[in-house]
Amino acid sequence: VSMWKIVAAPALLGLIGAMVAIRFSSAAVQPITPLFVGELSGNLGNAATQAGLAMGVLGLTSAISSVFLGRLGDKRGHRSILLVCMVGSGLVYLPMAASQVPWHLIGLSAVFGVFAGGTIPAANALVANLTAPERRGAIYGAVAAATSVGGFLGPLTGAGVAASFGFRFTFVLTGVVVLLVTAAMVVAMRRADANPEEKATPA
Repeated sequence: VSMWKIVAAPALLGLIGAMVAIRFSSAAVQPITPLFVGELSGNLGNAATQAGLAMGVLGLTSAISSVFLGRLGDKRGHRSILLVCMVGSGLVYLPMAASQVPWHLIGLSAVFGVFAGGTIPAANALVANLTAPERRGAIYGAVAAATSVGGFLGPLTGAGVAASFGFRFTFVLTGVVVLLVTAAMVVAMRRADANPEEKATPA
């Protein structure tokens, strides 16, 4: 079976879509965060520090939650962790769009980091479960390539949307994209459950 046929299996494709969506969403708001913080604060002197805090706290909470939620997934099941984190990641962008002061955005970025941090280890664990050991290197290579594309398209899309429709709309659109991908992932997983032969990746 060719690698691309394996990647196209519904369950695996849904998981790849989830990881791409998280990478895309995070990258989409990065270039506009300093500008949005500056707009919220009205003080350019503090804007750089506050923007750095917003992005730094996201990385911190993501790192912590990756460890905690990864262990929790081993006990409770990675699929449920992934679903909760994906929904949470999408929903948290909506109040971000309504931020009135920089500290709102900083706090919500920390919350997003918690959800985003739980997504990748859960998705990777599920990918491993769906992939034959002798194919995992190739499959993870395809996953890394796909997520890199998400990281490339995110800033371009985020900056373009912000320039055309404003910062707040960018956050709303990004959240909607994540939620739509989550819905597609759930459908793909249910299809795989109904057709077990589509879940396996034979050598």
